[in-house]
Amino acid sequence: MTPATPITVIETITHLALGGAQRVALNLATDLPAAGPFRTFLVTGPGEGMYDEARQKLNDRLILCPHLKREIDPLSDFKALCHLYRVYRHLRQTAPGPVVVHTHAPKAGVLGPVAALMAGITTRVHTLHGLPFDQSQPRRVRLALSAFAWMGQQAVTHTISVSNANAAVALRHRYTRPEHLTVIPPMTDEPGSAGRSVAALRQKLHLPPDRFLVVMVASLKHPKDPFSLVEAAALLRDQHSDFPYFFVFVGGGSQEEELKRRIAGHGLGEHTLLTGWRPDAGLFMDACDVAVLMSFGEGIPLVLAEALLRDKKVVATPVGGVPELVREPQDGFLVPPGDARALAQRLEELRRQHQPHELTRVSPDLRLAAYLPGQVVAAHGRLFEHLVSH
Repeated sequence: MTPATPITVIETITHLALGGAQRVALNLATDLPAAGPFRTFLVTGPGEGMYDEARQKLNDRLILCPHLKREIDPLSDFKALCHLYRVYRHLRQTAPGPVVVHTHAPKAGVLGPVAALMAGITTRVHTLHGLPFDQSQPRRVRLALSAFAWMGQQAVTHTISVSNANAAVALRHRYTRPEHLTVIPPMTDEPGSAGRSVAALRQKLHLPPDRFLVVMVASLKHPKDPFSLVEAAALLRDQHSDFPYFFVFVGGGSQEEELKRRIAGHGLGEHTLLTGWRPDAGLFMDACDVAVLMSFGEGIPLVLAEALLRDKKVVATPVGGVPELVREPQDGFLVPPGDARALAQRLEELRRQHQPHELTRVSPDLRLAAYLPGQVVAAHGRLFEHLVSH
């Protein structure tokens, strides 16, 4: 292989709903060709979220796999496996050089490497954005999901972990070996520009100008825990005769209807906004006073890195790689998973300390540069070139 021979990289993810793994897969498919001798494709199942953006950026390099979905369904999973095999085989046969299949998310991380092995692709990489099990689940469920993840890893030739914490778990569960494991942080979007009027942003987004604005940007599905934020909001409302808070949930998913029911049950409707999926979620981060991410399991959540890049305070749960990113107290606070009372206490503490900024800001913290697209894309490019040459 000469240095100019293109490497075909097939990014594969279960769906393109709004989320960190999806952002990484799309950004790699979009930006890798500018970082070296790469031609890229993105294979994904149907759904909602970032599909319009993907079509605009990738055109015919976006390939839909109609049977690839998050839920376990043996018939659909078999059809998805067969479809992935056909796609991979065609791309391998027409590739001008080496081929890498790079998978994200648990379902694609099982079906993709197996299909790639069947198609004769020798470099099969999977990124662990998070673990498929967490301590909130019954033990039998955790064991089953761990076994499922272990089986998927047997067809993988190299594993990327987005955090040191998840890398340690992967080694402990024997998903991979140290020589086949690399830690690369996830990539954020570029932070919003400094110097924009926060008041104008709130007006544009129809948000109250004078409330302490708490934003949670997340896919509303397990392991995310938006319900603890609702419970914390109810506790805070009981402490104030003139309620100074406003809460925004940006995202959608299977928890959305139950979330609406609990908000209504606590009488918090006039203090809460559910936006659904929003391509401009970053604007809500620019406009907020504090970002919250309650969760039972994570890799390293991009939403927290994006909040810190905007010089925002955060409150999150110390799961996965979150403690690698969030430093107490300078970045905010970590509270136990599911602990609404601790969350309410920390939010009130941040509100009392808060000094409003009239203009948006960009953090001067140099350690956050490791999460910016240019560095993360370059790290993947170096790894892929190394893997196909050895």
